[in-house]
Amino acid sequence: MLLPLVYILGISLWFLDFIGLVHSQTLQRCISTVSSIFAIGSPLINMYHIPAYRKYLKSIFSSDGWV
Repeated sequence: MLLPLVYILGISLWFLDFIGLVHSQTLQRCISTVSSIFAIGSPLINMYHIPAYRKYLKSIFSSDGWV
């Protein structure tokens, strides 16, 4: 549920640079970084919360001795 909030934060920081309030290369790159985090985080969260995926992932890691 926090992923959209992080995405909005990244867009807001980018917009500050876009309108000229603050000039920073970090803010310019913030939108792409946050987009990447959103793209990676969303499927991982889904895999954890959907019981069938969670059971499958646990079986993979426990059979190899990871968990």
